[in-house]
Amino acid sequence: MRLTRAPVRFDRADPGGGATGNGSELLLACDMSYASRERALLSQWEVGVGLVAGGGPMARLPRVIGRGRALEVLLSSEDIRGADAELYGYVNRALPDAELDNFVDATRNPDRLVRQVGDRQHQAPCE
Repeated sequence: MRLTRAPVRFDRADPGGGATGNGSELLLACDMSYASRERALLSQWEVGVGLVAGGGPMARLPRVIGRGRALEVLLSSEDIRGADAELYGYVNRALPDAELDNFVDATRNPDRLVRQVGDRQHQAPCE
């Protein structure tokens, strides 16, 4: 089945700036997420002020970025920049600010998304 005809609705997130605490939990609940390389800051700050992170990040982060990296994120309370978030797998892609809005807008149109991702990968991921 072509991705463009898949009977699925994707949730997208674009934290152009910061997504900490609950914002990060919403990001983790989305199917696809993108971040700004220049401005994005993601974190789970709760431990830094003596609280326990809610069930969302404790359950989702290990599945998304792996157990060891999730422990590091949850226990350190440090901010994660966009490029590092992409490297960890916290977001699908971290893009320059100039490209971010256009790329996220393309995710609303599956045909355009396949072409745009295909152009970046030098091959179409679905046919």
